[in-house]
Amino acid sequence: GKTVLDFTQYLAGPTATRLMAELGADVIKVEQATGGDPSRTLPFVKNDRSIYFIQQNRGKKSLCLDFKNPDGIDQLRALIPKVDVVIENYGPGGMERRGLDYASLKQINPKIIMCSISAFGRKGPLSHLTGYDYIAQGYSGIMHMTGDPDGPPRFVGVAIADGIAGVSAFGASVAVWFLGPVNIDPLNSQEILQTREKMSRVKHLSSIGGIMLLKILSFDMLECKIQLLSMDKLADGGPGDLG
Repeated sequence: GKTVLDFTQYLAGPTATRLMAELGADVIKVEQATGGDPSRTLPFVKNDRSIYFIQQNRGKKSLCLDFKNPDGIDQLRALIPKVDVVIENYGPGGMERRGLDYASLKQINPKIIMCSISAFGRKGPLSHLTGYDYIAQGYSGIMHMTGDPDGPPRFVGVAIADGIAGVSAFGASVAVWFLGPVNIDPLNSQEILQTREKMSRVKHLSSIGGIMLLKILSFDMLECKIQLLSMDKLADGGPGDLG
């Protein structure tokens, strides 16, 4: 099986690692003392346990350490040789400040795969910003598409950006697991072989909630425009395709 060291909190990251745990991975959730994952305090809380936290973190092991204590960081680094994947969604520079970034970890375990989840990526003009689901909703424009047409923008009823980022991080990580170092099948096409060769060199992944939501909405809007044009052509008696 695969061992995953999980440095995630709130929703996007825990969604990815929950899916990994459900598929049988050994997921070790790392939390900072003393409060742990902030979602532990989110509603609805019963018997001092948050349903929100339980929903996304079931099936995982728990490890609580003081990140300000060098001994705690040393304990984490000691786990790296035994780990296949590290996944995190801390704010910009969070892993680097603790010497737990990809460049540092691959010195300990060259085969390590790392996935970083963020609102705006690790490079680019917005990479220094921390983001949450509602920020991604505002950035993408989806809030303008919901609610009263004559009213102000409104949040979507579900954490759509966090969900997209988490599922995408899960899919990318699993793809690298299975399309990384592989035994070559001579029946595969040259294109597939080249794809696998490229995937074998991919070790640090990035899942970007705000940008992905924006691109998905752009694609959906383009698809809607295409379908509306097709309907207009049908109404005019011309050729059209409703898909």
